[in-house]
Amino acid sequence: MDINYKYLPDYMAEPTRLYIEEGLQPGDFLFALFSNDFMSVMGRADETNRTMHKEWSMFLFNEAPSPCYGSIELVKAWIEKGGLKGKAAP
Repeated sequence: MDINYKYLPDYMAEPTRLYIEEGLQPGDFLFALFSNDFMSVMGRADETNRTMHKEWSMFLFNEAPSPCYGSIELVKAWIEKGGLKGKAAP
């Protein structure tokens, strides 16, 4: 799956990629965003991300795999799974 991160702020592309592709715990803003917690998103967003509702919504809808966002439970399950790559067998 090719995910296009180009519409995100440059400094947000890598942490977003690490969460989606490797299941790494995102920071507070991204955790709130992927968990669909709008109030926390607004409280944790920096000046740039506060103005990017449309871009983030389009990214989630058009690029992000649907199992990686939508609720806290889905985000935790995505992290546990290890993202798109999955966790290596022990």
